[in-house]
Amino acid sequence: MNYIDSTITGVQKLQLNTKVDNSTVNTDAITWTLTMDGNDDSSITFNTPDSTFEISPKGYYQELSLDLDGFDIQDNIHYVIEAKKNDDTVYLGKVYVTSTDIANYTVHPNKYTEKTSTNNFTILD
Repeated sequence: MNYIDSTITGVQKLQLNTKVDNSTVNTDAITWTLTMDGNDDSSITFNTPDSTFEISPKGYYQELSLDLDGFDIQDNIHYVIEAKKNDDTVYLGKVYVTSTDIANYTVHPNKYTEKTSTNNFTILD
């Protein structure tokens, strides 16, 4: 899953695999839609290539650079991201928007505890 940090202004990068050939991915006209999960009325549409949105090949995957400044992106929400080329869906996935530091992000903080026993053996009577 990709993450967007809502505290960062400027360009952010998402790593993804589209059905577009790497040799033409940065020049093909692709329409992207970012829709709030469960709310089809709340969406953002942009095109690549563009000055603030571009996609580039990175070997076995592509990297989407996007600048979402000025868009109403809400924190702690999943978004569905879809890419279409000539009305064919070439990518469909989810992205999570969070203000939490991604490196230290946990889904259920303090919900699970670490095993404290050093005994790894079970004794059967």
